[in-house]
Amino acid sequence: MRAFLADGNLSVHLKKLEEAKYISVKKNFADRKPITHYKLAASGRKAFEAYYPFDRFDLKHCDPLGYKLVEDL
Repeated sequence: MRAFLADGNLSVHLKKLEEAKYISVKKNFADRKPITHYKLAASGRKAFEAYYPFDRFDLKHCDPLGYKLVEDL
């Protein structure tokens, strides 16, 4: 699944998910460029599974936004 949102809209959605403790955020710099990593929290995974009760997604290998999960940030 992929979200087609403008950067401003995406940042608002990510902020709300972070406030709800559904994702964690880690910000770094690499070669003076900002890099932001988002990680799906256990509570976020449960909320997503409750929202999509059907067996439509294999959540073992991907997150609901279609990005590769990062196990350890």
